[in-house]
Amino acid sequence: MRRVVVLLLALAGCKDKAGTPTVNPVGSGAVATTDAKPPAKSPPLDAAKAQQLAQQDVTGWTKTIKLADAKGLELRFDRAPLGVTVQASKCFDCLPMSEAKWRAKSDALRGLIAPELRDHKDTTWELGITDLAGVRAAWTYHVGYKADAHGTAYALYFNDGTNMIRVVAEFAGAPPASREAMIATAPREMLALTAKQFADQFVHAW
Repeated sequence: MRRVVVLLLALAGCKDKAGTPTVNPVGSGAVATTDAKPPAKSPPLDAAKAQQLAQQDVTGWTKTIKLADAKGLELRFDRAPLGVTVQASKCFDCLPMSEAKWRAKSDALRGLIAPELRDHKDTTWELGITDLAGVRAAWTYHVGYKADAHGTAYALYFNDGTNMIRVVAEFAGAPPASREAMIATAPREMLALTAKQFADQFVHAW
């Protein structure tokens, strides 16, 4: 029986003495996570399972069901200043969790960035491999800001060869006064932790 730990996520960054944003682990909005690895293989996601997954709730977050049928699952969770999108379906382009394999797909993955920010000189974008409850998962992270557009998001990608999931945690607050203000409100560490918590909950439920 896996040991379940409840991690409490605060939606406000604090700063250490050096002025670096850090994640404050105290607050409301609990996402159930576990220290156990995701199942090695899940049954193909069908309409019944998608509808079952759509009933997953996260305390303190407002859920919108966008899709839950034979095509897959898409849920949106909101709790200012963050928004989280969870998408899952049967595999149709499931890459091994190798950084080289995912880098070869980088142009397509950059599609997550708003078109007006994608090629802006100050937009930053990164890709890598991380740990998700003991298994490898791919991630991308971007920050983009200009007078008429802004966005920062951490996307987590995982598949077990049968089903795949993408969880995107992003800034969804009021228009920020600056790039720095947006990053301070939704620091990378907060976005990454949020995406991992949601992904962990859903891969153990599928």
